[in-house]
Amino acid sequence: MAMAAPFIAMASNMQGVVSVDGNAEKRRRTSSDALQRTVSDVSYELHHHVGAKGTTMVDDAAAAEQKQQLDAIAEVEDARCECCGMSEECTPEYIRGVRARFAGRLVCGLCAEAVES
Repeated sequence: MAMAAPFIAMASNMQGVVSVDGNAEKRRRTSSDALQRTVSDVSYELHHHVGAKGTTMVDDAAAAEQKQQLDAIAEVEDARCECCGMSEECTPEYIRGVRARFAGRLVCGLCAEAVES
């Protein structure tokens, strides 16, 4: 049944037209027909997604987002590699992790790769 769905949708875009001979010919919908259908689909969704208070779902989502507390912004500090001298902005948590991995020394990502290989 799942395979038939695209074919059913395709068939719905075609209308039967009877010619002079009585033979049925199928013609495709024009782009203006497709545009009109899209506009009506969008207006249907906008009309039917209005909440009980008269607000739309978008308004409700924006209000909920404003109520959420923002996470604290992680502080960054300038850290200098003890191997090559390159300076990076790193969080204190990252610096502690690097120092724990490399015997208390702060090394940048490039030097860390060189040390590991």
